[in-house]
Amino acid sequence: MANGSRIDRGRLLRDREYLLQAVCAEFQKVDTYHRGLITSANFSKALAGLGLRYGQPEVDDLLQYCQVTDDGYVHYKDLSSFLAPQPPRAKQSSLKQTLYPAEVVPPAPTEERNGFFAARTEDIRKVFSLWERGRISNDQFKEGLQSAGVLHLPEELDRLLVMYGPARSLPFSKLMYALQIDANDGRRARNANLGFESKTFLAGCTV
Repeated sequence: MANGSRIDRGRLLRDREYLLQAVCAEFQKVDTYHRGLITSANFSKALAGLGLRYGQPEVDDLLQYCQVTDDGYVHYKDLSSFLAPQPPRAKQSSLKQTLYPAEVVPPAPTEERNGFFAARTEDIRKVFSLWERGRISNDQFKEGLQSAGVLHLPEELDRLLVMYGPARSLPFSKLMYALQIDANDGRRARNANLGFESKTFLAGCTV
């Protein structure tokens, strides 16, 4: 649906895809930095502008693709991803690699590169993904990191959460670097139960 086109309000209630596209277009108008999030106030205004209100089945359906955070933001990245056209399978790999090169993570200290963090990166990334999409709070994020084996959280993490937390825009590379520079030999002595704790935490979160 082209931006600026008139909204067919009758169609909104009978055409699910049209509804989602119309709502997403309204969100994008107020998403100044194109980060996939808007304030709760703008979320409500967008619904009202389309003649929608909380409690309607159409809005309940929409909320499957949005996460409302405790700090007053609504993340709609899942909605944008759902509506985004998919490139042909044969082109996906090369196109994605060209347009979105792999994130460069600052090198970890040599002693850690093949040790603790190499083994825990996947668990940490899963917890980070939940936080980035607004599905867990900052405190739950910290708890998840500890469940993944990062039992000593550096002070730098609190600073990063203050800086990037409201918009959930913390780069994963910065998180890993903050955790790695505070690493110590004692971490490698963690017992195998940490892996179980991480899976238990992730299982308890709504994905």
